[in-house]
Amino acid sequence: MSELHESDLTPAEREARDAVSALSSPRPDAAYRQRVARAFVAGSLESTIRTRRVLALREWLAVVGAAAALALVALALNRGPDWRVIEAHGVVFAEVDGRVLALAGTDVEYAIRRGTRVRLPKDGSLDIVAPGVLAMSLEGGADVVLPRAPNRWWWRAARGRVNVGNAFISTGRAFHGATLAMATPEAVAHVTGTSLAVLRDREAGTCVCVMAGHVIVSYGQGRESVPVPAGKRCICPPGGEAEIAPILHDSEHALHRLNEKSAAALGR
Repeated sequence: MSELHESDLTPAEREARDAVSALSSPRPDAAYRQRVARAFVAGSLESTIRTRRVLALREWLAVVGAAAALALVALALNRGPDWRVIEAHGVVFAEVDGRVLALAGTDVEYAIRRGTRVRLPKDGSLDIVAPGVLAMSLEGGADVVLPRAPNRWWWRAARGRVNVGNAFISTGRAFHGATLAMATPEAVAHVTGTSLAVLRDREAGTCVCVMAGHVIVSYGQGRESVPVPAGKRCICPPGGEAEIAPILHDSEHALHRLNEKSAAALGR
């Protein structure tokens, strides 16, 4: 590249050149010079590039740590509510972490959690609620694996099981957009918002009664599906075809009682 001659410079360019030439060279700080000299002699002088890489790595780790902390907080806030006892009569046998506990009174409140298997004697009963989301009433003789309440924002599918006995279920305002599958040996009731009963007898099979909303019941080895509207029930005998019939009056009355007990907790 050719150099510019004096005659090629404009007055402004000459003035800028003269101003830069008049600047004094900065003198390095004495303490800094001594620190660099000691590091050089000791062989511990790090390059600027390496230092920048270390700083960038630390910044990246800090960002990852903050993101992980936010993710943990989000997961905790997303978790649905645990079950609370509305009313309990008699002894409740709860299987918690592989242990079978005989519970009564306030002990039931602390043992009933998501995924707990609950068994009731013939003279027992249990009414529980996951505030805003689900309410359940279990009659004497029931053997049920409780579903967890659906989460608040994502992973909103829940699943429970009725091994034997009668379970009455109502959904609350916060259940909207969630799903619940209640399984028995013969069928699965797929719930998207309703009041229903899942009744299971070892010999007669499964009966799903729907008082409000609608439920899809899948049954059989091929998992045939049938919609069950309000006011109807689906009867699924062991190894037989499903049949639609009017809702049982006893189930309707039991669901009305559950709705009255849980109305405030469900936000109805």
